[in-house]
Amino acid sequence: MKKTTIIDLSSFNGKRLILVLRDVHSVEFLYDKEVLVDERGLYITGSESLPSGKYTITASSQDYVLGLMIEAR
Repeated sequence: MKKTTIIDLSSFNGKRLILVLRDVHSVEFLYDKEVLVDERGLYITGSESLPSGKYTITASSQDYVLGLMIEAR
């Protein structure tokens, strides 16, 4: 049986995380900066090397965010 864990996303606001992100075309990106949280959920700052859009977190320095969607803005 899988264990469900409830986490408060706001606890990640402003924290630097290492993330591997996968876009809708299955292209992966490495992100190693601050993660931000607002009323819509987790987001990060997009850049030339990380286009704006939605990504799935496929690996992370914090297991609690694995599999979550994150938006680059």
